[in-house]
Amino acid sequence: MHYEAKSTVSFRLPPDVTEEQLLTINEKKEQLGKGFSKWAAGTFLQGVEQSKSRDVLVLPLSPRLSPKAKDWLKSEQTLHLLEAWVEHIALDPAQAFAGSTPSSVMPVGKKEEQIVTFTPKSEHGASVLKNVLMDDDDE
Repeated sequence: MHYEAKSTVSFRLPPDVTEEQLLTINEKKEQLGKGFSKWAAGTFLQGVEQSKSRDVLVLPLSPRLSPKAKDWLKSEQTLHLLEAWVEHIALDPAQAFAGSTPSSVMPVGKKEEQIVTFTPKSEHGASVLKNVLMDDDDE
């Protein structure tokens, strides 16, 4: 069988699915109701696209980010910028963070409370942090 648009795809969840993954799936099913299939199909197709193209690093977004900030982070231009930045960090970590110093780092093990604050090198960086990345409710 060859799949085409609007084909039904069914599969079983693997035995090694995590509790966190199951929780997300179940929450989405409850939240979206009949829209769950559309979400699941979109998520599945994103995984297919990522698996065929290159190595992928998945980063969870902070719940403290505003919807506007999350949309900005997911934009094609921002993804290209982040991809270049991650490459730069991986190839030369010392240079990537030159001039930016952590002002407070909480101990490892308190992941849910861990906060790292960086001082931007420029006024533009400070503006991005203030206006785009931080939730409007935090002010």
